[in-house]
Amino acid sequence: MVWRLGALGAAVVPSGVAMNLRLTDAESDALREKAEQEGRSMQEVARTAIAQYVSDCPQRLLSAIERVRTEDRELLERLGRDGRFDQSWGVRA
Repeated sequence: MVWRLGALGAAVVPSGVAMNLRLTDAESDALREKAEQEGRSMQEVARTAIAQYVSDCPQRLLSAIERVRTEDRELLERLGRDGRFDQSWGVRA
């Protein structure tokens, strides 16, 4: 934890919540590798990933779904006629 001095010389604790994140060896290795590639700390990479995930994940998913519907409309329609595609959910098993 990094401390800094306030205006009157008193120690000020940085804002935020500390937490422990337990990763598998593979997850830890992947995070370390990504951090090294980007020249950042593992904490910075993890915090960035979390921020992106919680902020725009639903919008990215909706955008991706719309892109597939638009770009693959003809294919989806053919699959629907063949009974292999449920237009509300996706490909049937």
